[in-house]
Amino acid sequence: CFYRHPRYGETASFDTLRAEWNSLRLNAVSTVIVGDFNAHHTHWLRHSHSVTPEGTYLKQIVYDEGLKQCVRSPTRGIYLLDLVPSDARDCLTVEVLSEIADHRALYIRFSSPPLPMETLSRDVWLCGSANWSGLKHLISGQCWDWISSGSPGVYRLPLFPSAPLTPG
Repeated sequence: CFYRHPRYGETASFDTLRAEWNSLRLNAVSTVIVGDFNAHHTHWLRHSHSVTPEGTYLKQIVYDEGLKQCVRSPTRGIYLLDLVPSDARDCLTVEVLSEIADHRALYIRFSSPPLPMETLSRDVWLCGSANWSGLKHLISGQCWDWISSGSPGVYRLPLFPSAPLTPG
């Protein structure tokens, strides 16, 4: 949530917002910024009284960051001051509701499509059902001289003829 005091030409608060947003969005799928921006730009925000330096600056930030401003109706009197810039373009709808105090409320609906799911398979070893005495017998019946000889080679256990054991 963001609030910018209405001061002609003041843009430093937008730089602060941008820096904070850039640090928070790193671990996000998408972001939504909601606030009273108190900026005017008649070419971009159709319910404005003029093109102001702060409106021009904000417009450039929104475009540079690939955001979309989602509010289309006036939110304070005849002006659009409460904005919802977001990179969740296709998942977000904003409805301007009735007035609360001196601003209209915003109803923001986020509808995400189902995330794709991938079914993974895995090998499960049932250790409780293993033939431990057979494995112990198999291992004790092997010649392990190659360990002390220092000459690595590929060996196969008779129980697992397709699984090579590579010492070292």
